[in-house]
Amino acid sequence: MTGALLGASLLANIASAHPPHYEEVVIGRGDTLSELACAYGYAASHWRAVWRDPKNRALRIKRRRPDYVRPGDELHVRIPWRIRSTALELNASKRGVRFTAARDGHQGSQLQWVQTVDRSNQPIKYPGFDAPRLVVDPSSPPDDGQPFYYTHDELLKEPALRQKFSDAPARHAPSKAMGTTKWRALLSIGVVTGKRVTVLDTHSWGFNKDPDGQVIKIPARRATPEEIKAHLDILREGFGVGGDKRTPIHFKDEGWTFRQ
Repeated sequence: MTGALLGASLLANIASAHPPHYEEVVIGRGDTLSELACAYGYAASHWRAVWRDPKNRALRIKRRRPDYVRPGDELHVRIPWRIRSTALELNASKRGVRFTAARDGHQGSQLQWVQTVDRSNQPIKYPGFDAPRLVVDPSSPPDDGQPFYYTHDELLKEPALRQKFSDAPARHAPSKAMGTTKWRALLSIGVVTGKRVTVLDTHSWGFNKDPDGQVIKIPARRATPEEIKAHLDILREGFGVGGDKRTPIHFKDEGWTFRQ
């Protein structure tokens, strides 16, 4: 099977199970279709599947050949990638849990992990920052001024983190007056174009911890529409940290937008 047919077959199989998202990408100076395909999680050899997608029919008619595309042309890139596996276990200290997830598709420089957290009755306070219950993770303190779980430097050091996610939240046993801590996260594949972030295949996971110190795992499941709306609301009101590592900055003030 040729690379083009293999790519088309792969996309057809994935799309049959999940309606795909299309990312609108404006071609920049020096961009090639193979580079753009790679940036959004395709193998370089599958760029023809992007070019031949029915969504790009108008562009094909206009330019006739892929090497004739010009800066300013809009390419529609199908994003069929999904979270394919999750695992949740008690961590070694038994104070919390360890969660892992993995998605399909290749690494893709425009693909990230995005997570928001409901910290329940145990939000963590960090000097110079408020301690809201609902936050973009990480938040105590944030690592940088971007709304992603992993930083640019972390991804440079370990590019496979674009495909694999891990987190290990823990909390002390709450007092009886506080009641059970119900820590919940919403994790998404983030498709990034400029400062526009599209969240895909959002999953909910977490744990409960009662006043006796017992930890109850809450396994991952696909998020409800209401949870996805809350996820987006938290992102839109979320904050990171400025270059001085002390000043909170809100993502919306930096031009970030979020959508499903």
